[in-house]
Amino acid sequence: MSTSVDPEVANVFCSNLEPNTTGILFKIEIDPSFSSTPFALLTNVSYFFDQEQEILFSTHAIFRIGEMIEIENRLWHVQLILTTDNDKQLEVITEWIRQETSGPSGWHRLGQLMIKLEKLNEAEKMYQILLDSVSQNDEEHLHFLYNQLGYIKHNYGNDDEALQLYQKALEIQEKLLPHNHPLLATTYNNIGCVHTSMNDYSKALLFYQKSLKILEEAAPDHFYLAWTCNNIGKVHCDLKDFSSAHPFYQKALNIAEKTLPHNYPRLAIIYDSLGEIAQDAKEYLDSLSWYHKALEIRKKTLSLNHPAFVASYRCIGEVHHLMGDYSNAVKFYEKALEIQQKSLPPNHSKLSVTYYYIGLLYDKMKDYSNALSFYQKGLEIKQRSCSPDDPDLIKFYYTIILLNHKMEDNSSTLPFYQKILEIQQERLPSNQSDMGIEYFGIGNVIQYDEKDYQSALLSFQQALVSHQNSPSPDYTFLIAIYRSISVSYEAIGNYLNALSFYKSILELKQTVSAPDTLELISIYVGIGTLYNKMEEYSNALSF
Repeated sequence: MSTSVDPEVANVFCSNLEPNTTGILFKIEIDPSFSSTPFALLTNVSYFFDQEQEILFSTHAIFRIGEMIEIENRLWHVQLILTTDNDKQLEVITEWIRQETSGPSGWHRLGQLMIKLEKLNEAEKMYQILLDSVSQNDEEHLHFLYNQLGYIKHNYGNDDEALQLYQKALEIQEKLLPHNHPLLATTYNNIGCVHTSMNDYSKALLFYQKSLKILEEAAPDHFYLAWTCNNIGKVHCDLKDFSSAHPFYQKALNIAEKTLPHNYPRLAIIYDSLGEIAQDAKEYLDSLSWYHKALEIRKKTLSLNHPAFVASYRCIGEVHHLMGDYSNAVKFYEKALEIQQKSLPPNHSKLSVTYYYIGLLYDKMKDYSNALSFYQKGLEIKQRSCSPDDPDLIKFYYTIILLNHKMEDNSSTLPFYQKILEIQQERLPSNQSDMGIEYFGIGNVIQYDEKDYQSALLSFQQALVSHQNSPSPDYTFLIAIYRSISVSYEAIGNYLNALSFYKSILELKQTVSAPDTLELISIYVGIGTLYNKMEEYSNALSF
């Protein structure tokens, strides 16, 4: 790297900018007490002699990045500090990176580095080429490659494929290695991660416990033990058993702080976990403190578009959401979304989740048009990435139904009610499912927006049959169904049937709970009105 002691020389180069480029003026600080100096003054040998006062740095020189300031439009000042040849912190971080990018050959290690840099597509291509070229008898290489490809598939959200690859790796390792070998612990941990992602928590815990047992005996102070403890804590958190999660997170933190550099990226994940515990306890300021600690580590050690920032931004956004600070919550969620859009395939389910939460925040801010836009984007991804009868789709359909009601656009809700109904009918036998709410919602839209009372009546009757057959009928909901059926019968002129259902409402109210005065008045007026339409005036008058 060629530099100069004359700032004016550097400014000349920075000022000659091409359009749409940014100039950076580096100011380098050197401690003269360093035992080695990876640079040389070229005054007497440079082509420009002493005009540029040129200093040349060797390629292995390493700098810390200090302050960064924008000094004018498209020109930045960046402070660089030359490190020593015995920088302890750098040595520790370098050694950890070396350990985490280990492998049986240089190609394998390069693949590991690609994974660390989140270049998963490049890593996958490399490992697939290696897998295709390896003999099926070379089991030492095969189990490593299966593990790496499993990790990549898991990060892409292809959990079924990831599980198959991890199982192949495990079969080989259980045949080749002693039962307490640390590599087995790594594979058990990886399989546990996939089961966690698939919400199969009992299997996840089973594999994590296998990993824990090996590591507690073989490497009680190694970070991999901290990682397994953190994963067990996460399962308990997902199960809302926070009291069981906390000791595992604390153990993970104790080990990690003893064994890792203070700004190592994996430490940030444990800080996130402790932030989640504080968040559950509604200690939101403590929670934000942990989350911001994690964020600061990532800012110092990772590129700004690294997918690990997604966890920080989403966690901080969620706490602001819980504190009712929706505008700040949206800002952090949108930062997370921006990174996900660059790092994930366009149909990845994680994108769908982020769109949903941003929509929810705009919904709470009563910005319904933006809310609907984000809900629909999330739904489109979900529809492309899962089967048509996936129950997760129901959450999106109901959310959009409720939003349309808020926007007083009830006619738009009908297709979503019908989709929910189709999913329920597909997934459950008719004698085991209560689809009363869906039939009722469809009936309401048809009755009030389309004025098709005969079709609405059919939907209400289906709602009634479905709900009456459910294991625990809700009497308040039954009354709502009776009332809607009565209104439909009244609208088509069948006053006798309408009267029958009004009387059923009165009977149910008196049986289940003592109705208040206003409720009774409403029911009596309804019955009296029907008698009046039937020209039974004495009965009408009595009610």
